[in-house]
Amino acid sequence: MTVLFVNWELILLLVILVVAGVFVVAEFLKHPSTKRQKLMLTWLVQAVALAEKKYGSKTGKVKLSHVYDLFIAKYGFVGMFISQEIFEGLVDKAIKIMEETFKKAIEKLPE
Repeated sequence: MTVLFVNWELILLLVILVVAGVFVVAEFLKHPSTKRQKLMLTWLVQAVALAEKKYGSKTGKVKLSHVYDLFIAKYGFVGMFISQEIFEGLVDKAIKIMEETFKKAIEKLPE
């Protein structure tokens, strides 16, 4: 019983972290699977753009590793179920979306 009183701050912190984790997972799972995929892909497009800005060209493996680390930090529980090949496919899809978005934006620029 004294262990609980001595470590009450640590126990409270752990309870708060578990509750916050449950809320994050519940919020993610609350969306339909297509909406979850779209949210994840939108996030991946942003992560790829940030990696491109940070590392520049000709650093594909480094950027992929950086995006994967960001992905695991954001969606750790999902990362356990996604293979490297599937993740690379998602990143390729995000890159295509980013390129199409930039192309459309450039086409709209006045000449």
